[in-house]
Amino acid sequence: MAFYMTVSFRKTFGAALIVAGTSIGAGMLALPVVSAPGGFFPALLVYGFCWLLMLLTGLFFVELALNMPENSNIVSMAKKYLGQRGAYLAWAVYLFLFYSLSVAYVAAGGKFFQQLMPWMGWLAPLSFALSCGLIVALGAHVVERCNLFLMAGLVLSYCMFLASSWPYVQLSFLTRTDFPKALTALPIIFTAFSYQSVIPSLTGYLNRDAKALRKAILIGVSFTLVIYIIWELLILGVIPFEGEHGLLNLNHHKQGAIGSLQYYVGATNLYQIGQLFAFFAVTTSFLGVAFGLMDFLADGLRLKHSSKHILLWSLTFFPPTLIAYTTPDIFFTALKQADGFGFEVLKEIFPPVKVWNTRLH
Repeated sequence: MAFYMTVSFRKTFGAALIVAGTSIGAGMLALPVVSAPGGFFPALLVYGFCWLLMLLTGLFFVELALNMPENSNIVSMAKKYLGQRGAYLAWAVYLFLFYSLSVAYVAAGGKFFQQLMPWMGWLAPLSFALSCGLIVALGAHVVERCNLFLMAGLVLSYCMFLASSWPYVQLSFLTRTDFPKALTALPIIFTAFSYQSVIPSLTGYLNRDAKALRKAILIGVSFTLVIYIIWELLILGVIPFEGEHGLLNLNHHKQGAIGSLQYYVGATNLYQIGQLFAFFAVTTSFLGVAFGLMDFLADGLRLKHSSKHILLWSLTFFPPTLIAYTTPDIFFTALKQADGFGFEVLKEIFPPVKVWNTRLH
């Protein structure tokens, strides 16, 4: 019994880290910049609202996943509760988002590989995609173990940020407030909490244990919230709002906070720490997205559910890798033109609508 409980806890904790790893991407480094116009305390309200909404939609997803046959994913859920048109819409929205994120991660991960191993040259994005692809092909247990290692690196680099910068925090910087402007960061913060795509996959991994699933989501989303809030406090507490290196100027020029943080702290290694953090963040997020994408495709195409299915594996990794080589910005442009916030809202509407239909029927 003790062994079973230990294994159960380990798997639940591993699933929670997959939730957190999927949410926390390299874009987290810019979150305080986009939320800075509203001030620290208004930003906390926005973070809290996004945390609560994303937690609830995740729990809705769990209810849906448990009411479906084994190995069901988003397409089957949409078809059952929203009809064939709902299934087509789910295909369009989620496949677009999955591939958009995958293109971004392959492009970014390729750059990290190229910096680490310059001799790779143009093979770097392909090498990054194949490395992550091998992990996903080996199954959920390997994804969980590798994600645990990568999350340890992410937390370590995050703690290095805190250790080098915390003494420079000025609490007076945190008192400025502008509640209306805080709402402008809402779409980006919503995106920073996205993880729901991995829930159907985690349902199978945790043997359809409702209690373990809910616990993993609560721990994973709450861990993400704590990481974001402490990072928000650090950046807004160290970097002044105005000035050449201030947050307002960074926001205007769409720049991250690492350069200014290094300027005010004086630590020469912050850029390297930032690169390290970004690598771990990109890799954990890509593993989570690819993990969910493969199961999404298996469900939508009604293929045999196996991470070793060569067609599923190819459809998961080759299209985003090819796009990352040819036109890496195409999906970013499309997302911007289509209003990324609208897609996020649609993602959050799907689960409660499906659950509502489930309970009515």
